Parts: sequence; C-alpha cells; structure tokens
Amino acid sequence: AERIVKINWLKNLLITLILAAMIYSLYSSSGTSRVLAQTILNIEAVGDAFVSSSNPDAKYGELSQLEVSTFGEESYIKFTVTGAEREVQSAYLRLFVSNGSPDGPLVYGTGSSWSEVGITWNNRPPALTGILDNINRISSNSIIEFDVTQYISGDGVYSFVLIPEHKNPVIFDSKEGITPPEL
Repeated sequence: AERIVKINWLKNLLITLILAAMIYSLYSSSGTSRVLAQTILNIEAVGDAFVSSSNPDAKYGELSQLEVSTFGEESYIKFTVTGAEREVQSAYLRLFVSNGSPDGPLVYGTGSSWSEVGITWNNRPPALTGILDNINRISSNSIIEFDVTQYISGDGVYSFVLIPEHKNPVIFDSKEGITPPEL
C-alpha cells in the first residue's frame, strides 16, 4: 500500500511538472507560438436606417426593417465596439433576412457621423472602402453573415452601408425589429 501511495504521488508530481512546463512554454516571451484566450463579442447595432432616392428627405430610422434595392434604397448600420482587447481575428455583420434575393447587396464601410433619426438620401455618407463582402443568394427567413474582418481593427465606431447589386429588393430586420443586426 505504501508503494502504491508513492507511485501515485510521483505520478501526480510528474503531471504537475509537465503542465507547468506547458504553461510556461505557451506564455514564454521566447516561444515562437502562443495560445491566447479568445474573446467573442456579440454587439448589437446602435443605429440603423434605410434611405430612399424616391423620398430623398424622408427619415426611415425608426422602422423595423432595412431595405436595399436598385429602386434607390440603401441601408446604413452603425456599431460601437468596446472590449476588443486584442487584434480582431474575425468580424461578421449578422443580419436577419425577411425578404431574400438571388443576389444580395454589397457591403462597404462608411462614415459614422450620421444619426438614425437624421439620415436621409440627401445627407447620407458615401462608401469609404472597397467592397467588404457580397453574398450571392440570400434566402428569406434566414440569418446571413457578411465578413467584415478587414474593416474592424479594434475598439471604435464602425458604420456600414449596404448597396444593391440586384433589382430584387432585400429586406432585413432593423434594430427595432425582432432580430436586430449584430457584429
């Protein structure tokens, strides 16, 4: 029995030493690779609205949907990112689709000086980036994710504009809708 206790004690000591060595090598500054804790953030939009060329001074920011169509409708979505303690590895704009399309909108980064209750077709900010993502076929009653990793660098305010590529309108839930936009 004494021999079994000594073997178990030695086994536990060996396991503890191996774990300590592994932890040291992961966080050692001389190591070539490290494993860092991953933080996943789900951020709801702080503002969103669509604008329409057929009603260039109308304000649609408090409606429950965002519309995008070649009939002159674009949608804007704004997020405030906090808590991104490290370099952002991936970021996705997540939207609920209530009315799909054979070809979804193009997503661009845009300025953030607009407000949900003030943005109109006439005062909307232009796209400031190249195309961040484009999803071809968008089904109704589904959630889609646009990859916007290249635009999100850490904490800050980020805005997106969804510009149509196809004549069929796409309708998303807004932050006033049942399934609000997330980043």
